[in-house]
Amino acid sequence: MDNLYKKLMTYIGICGSILRDICFAFVHCHILYGIEIYANTASVHLNRLIISNNKLLHVLLLHVVQNKHYTYRVKDLYKNCNTIPNTDLHSLQLLVFCS
Repeated sequence: MDNLYKKLMTYIGICGSILRDICFAFVHCHILYGIEIYANTASVHLNRLIISNNKLLHVLLLHVVQNKHYTYRVKDLYKNCNTIPNTDLHSLQLLVFCS
């Protein structure tokens, strides 16, 4: 029984890792594309994008990878998914573009 449990936990970790890679391949590239331009707008206009990105991280991290409840802080979501918020991503892309 312990061997089966360990094997299942390994597969859950692999599936979570694969799902994270898929999400970043299909979603993160769209967020990144043109962020140098569109992120210069007022934060009121970016709220829907930020909220949808947070929802994606909640689904990815909480339900699949760690199976926790929605009481996770947004700051920790980005840290555990090894990514940064859209505003910081905008600053990073501007630095990369200017260098």
